[in-house]
Formats: sequence, C-alpha cells, structure tokens
Amino acid sequence: MKALVRCGLLTAGTLLACATATAAVPVFSASCPTGITVDADRTGTVRINGKKASLKKLNDNAYDAKSGSVTVSIGVEAGGELSVMYTGKHGANGICQVTASQAGGSGASAARPSASERAGQGQFDARGQIPCARARSPAPGNCR
Repeated sequence: MKALVRCGLLTAGTLLACATATAAVPVFSASCPTGITVDADRTGTVRINGKKASLKKLNDNAYDAKSGSVTVSIGVEAGGELSVMYTGKHGANGICQVTASQAGGSGASAARPSASERAGQGQFDARGQIPCARARSPAPGNCR
C-alpha cells in the first residue's frame, strides 16, 4: 500500500507497473555481533531485536532497516545470496551471520520461524549453562 501512495495518482497501467516494481525484502533471520538479531517475514516486515523496524528500499537489491539506534543494511547478491550488515551506537558495525533464508522472499513456508517468533512461543535459543548475575552476589552464577 505504501508503494501505491508513493507512486501518486497515475493511470491504471502505470500504477500497476509501479506496484509490481516494488520488490519485497527477502525472508531471512540473521544474528549480528553484540547480540543484535534481525528477522524479515513474508509480509516484508523487518524486526531488529524483536521490534518492528522502518524499512527503506534503496533499489531492488538493497534495503536499510532502522530500529532505535541500529541500522541494518540488507543486500541481495547475484544468485540470491544475502549480505547483512549493521551499524549501531557510537559507530559500532559489523557483518551479520544469516542463519536462515528463503530464496525470492515469498513462498509457502520459511525454513524456520524467526528468533522473535520462537521466543514468543516460549522456545528460546539459549541452551545449557548460561552465566548470569544473581541478586546481591559479586560473582556471576549459572542460570538454567
């Protein structure tokens, strides 16, 4: 719908061409340094650390998603391979690891639900002994 608004008032044929020229961001999940997670679903919604991000289409193969102080750049390379990079607070930046993707950005089902979807269902990615701080304890303990 946003694409139609951006295209303005056009004839029916031109409007259709404008709407179809707007490609959706690919379906994927990625993890970045400093604990940043990025997920894009079949509707084109991108979430950074579980929060909906604003999405800017740079061209048919490049997008920028922004949530808070984090910007994630998404690129679709020749052959459909994804490149995902982030920039955070104070210029922190790095390359993200794509953990799941679906070629073409559409289809019947994604390879695996996103990290934020799994967390919403009570399925967490952390396993085993996890160091954590305990109340009034100077040394971290282990959480389960």
